[in-house]
Amino acid sequence: FIRHWVDHQIEVIVRRTTFRLNKAEADIHLLRGYLKALDMVCASVEAASASGVVVVASAGNEGTWGNPEMKPAACRGSVTVAALSPHFDRTYWSSFDAAVDIAAPGEDILSLDSTVADESQTPHRFASGTSMAAPVVAGTAALVREQHPEWSAEQVENRLTSTAQDIGIPGRDPE
Repeated sequence: FIRHWVDHQIEVIVRRTTFRLNKAEADIHLLRGYLKALDMVCASVEAASASGVVVVASAGNEGTWGNPEMKPAACRGSVTVAALSPHFDRTYWSSFDAAVDIAAPGEDILSLDSTVADESQTPHRFASGTSMAAPVVAGTAALVREQHPEWSAEQVENRLTSTAQDIGIPGRDPE
């Protein structure tokens, strides 16, 4: 993924983006630059996926904020991950738009936290978010890729989604 960006001299790296601008805050020049950066992110995701890289993206934590489309989660070629509670219910805050491909545990996950490393004997904390769920899927994708190194990114994604436990309405959930 990063290799494509370097090869194509893309200097803007956006991990996850969203914006909520009202008309008074909108700066047209900034918005145009922002949208161009998002187009570059999607182009990179699509190119990486086409070359066999499995791109896993967090869906976002805007489920209570109108559920806006998120990039790179909404980019073609990404495996988009929503978050589940410890009881395997969708969390109220996880984004749940049509871009979501799969969900994984993302609430109260024990995580490293470098911001408390100097203040605590154990630099860990419980965290919640789709950023906690995405590594579960990325790790699973790595295990699938280890067993099937010749598979395309699409084949790996299909294995993930076809073997995931369906906990909602049978098939792809509308939310």
